[in-house]
Amino acid sequence: MKNAFYIVKLICLMIVLSLALTSCSSIYEHMPETTEPEMSADRSEEYFTTGNVLSFASSNLGIEYEGQWIYVEIGEMVVKEDNPNTAANETLLQTYERLVKYNPVTQTVSSLCQNPTCLHSSEECLFFAPHTWMVSNFEVFGDWLLYTFGDYFAEPDEWDLIRSYLYNLKTGEIRQLQGHTKVGELLSQVITKYVMNGKIYSTILQLDSSGEEEFKRLNPGKEFIPETHQYVEVYDPETDEIERLCEISDDLLMFCISNKRLFFKKNDGTYWSSGYRGENMKQENTFCTDMIELCGKYAYIVESEDFSETLKTGSKVRAYDLETDSIVTVSFNDKARNVMIDSGKLAYTTFSKIDEFKLFAQDNNGYVKKLYPDETNKQKISQLAQQIRNSLQYDGTFQIYVTDGLGNNKELVFEGENMNIKPLRMAGNYLFGYVSYGDPNNDFAVTYPGNNGRCALNLETGEITLIPQLEIYLDSQQ
Repeated sequence: MKNAFYIVKLICLMIVLSLALTSCSSIYEHMPETTEPEMSADRSEEYFTTGNVLSFASSNLGIEYEGQWIYVEIGEMVVKEDNPNTAANETLLQTYERLVKYNPVTQTVSSLCQNPTCLHSSEECLFFAPHTWMVSNFEVFGDWLLYTFGDYFAEPDEWDLIRSYLYNLKTGEIRQLQGHTKVGELLSQVITKYVMNGKIYSTILQLDSSGEEEFKRLNPGKEFIPETHQYVEVYDPETDEIERLCEISDDLLMFCISNKRLFFKKNDGTYWSSGYRGENMKQENTFCTDMIELCGKYAYIVESEDFSETLKTGSKVRAYDLETDSIVTVSFNDKARNVMIDSGKLAYTTFSKIDEFKLFAQDNNGYVKKLYPDETNKQKISQLAQQIRNSLQYDGTFQIYVTDGLGNNKELVFEGENMNIKPLRMAGNYLFGYVSYGDPNNDFAVTYPGNNGRCALNLETGEITLIPQLEIYLDSQQ
């Protein structure tokens, strides 16, 4: 049940943000190379001013701030059962999420909350998301941390439970931003938030039910559909003021902005952009995609199939040169997965049997049937598939490489046997992720040490440090 619940939460987060990941798996089989730049016919100076700045949707993979790692911790806590039909002392486990920070030098975890009397274990803490709530859409700009949390299973008339905050990591000041509100028959929902030049740009979806009573009078028995409007607004933390920039079609999702234009994905899968006031709306052909990382003068664009198909088909990373308005394709001479980007460098992981693993990923059951043609029991086939998956990933050597921004000058920074590290983000000299080990004496059964394997890998020394779980305090422990 716990795994199923996490899956449901992940799906909901993908729907809300329309971006599931910013670190993507990919497989390459070619030597390092770059293609000839492809000039875009419809690009012009209107797209980027000095600095070539982009903002894209952040995720919950973590953020580095002054040497510390800020991330969402997911855990479980024992709570008392409120059901009057159960025993008075009966308890159950419930999941929670909260924002914490990890110091890799002192190897300590602490809450972002600076209230010395707070237990960080209930919704009274503005950095704690209780059962069915999620923390999302957080990023750091300057000394400000922007984040959102709330109950994403709430009905539309409860959208006010989803709230966004701006937190000053230096001073401890916290502000609740415009969020999900209901005024009369007008319901407003914040869809996306992006930071640009110290300001927060949001898309606001409004549902207007003011005509419901008249509609039902004229159309008894028919379902009423509220009138929808979508707006782009900007919030300036310096002046604490909100300005409405424009209204856009409700079939557009803003997923990226530059310091001159807004970028949208339409319901039909096409990409569009406009000026900040909605002017000069045009279709985009070469620039936009669901996953973008900005690093130096390059906007890294990941082109891939549906995420579930990534291991079967692979994906390509393109580097869009914001200075020359050209695109180069980044390639590696190893079969690469989990490509990460930081400070002008790329990092990726690979392992000994990745070629065979790719064949297995294309058709799990077919692969098993070739090895065990007489096996017909579905449960047994499923068990064998899991054993094969584990052996292919853990029987051999796991490696992490770092290259320059175009995939060249490869350097091996980590190597281990019968193990795997699923990276979340690379930041400075550290790679943060989850480490796991396969037991060669037990069909490579997988174990995650410590706090579900959460770890920090020092890319200079190769040392793996397990990141502990922040202790949970309940009211009964006061």
